[in-house]
Amino acid sequence: MDPKKLSLLAAKLIVIQKLVAKQHGMGELSDLSPGEYERVSEMTTAHLQVWQELDSEGHPGTQNDEPFNSLAREYFAVKKKIIEG
Repeated sequence: MDPKKLSLLAAKLIVIQKLVAKQHGMGELSDLSPGEYERVSEMTTAHLQVWQELDSEGHPGTQNDEPFNSLAREYFAVKKKIIEG
């Protein structure tokens, strides 16, 4: 696996986690307790899974330019490049 692509994927995930924390009123990632960070991480994973499922079904809600949608598209584009090699 390409280390640069893996780093990019990790960076995208952190940006998404920051957005999820902000949307849930939890503040900055750096200010979270380990338990709170775990919660944000779990919520982010869940949101991404739901987004991917809806997107694969062609749901129009995944096509608008809201921040989460844009970041999710970028995240899954990088992930696809990693999988494809």
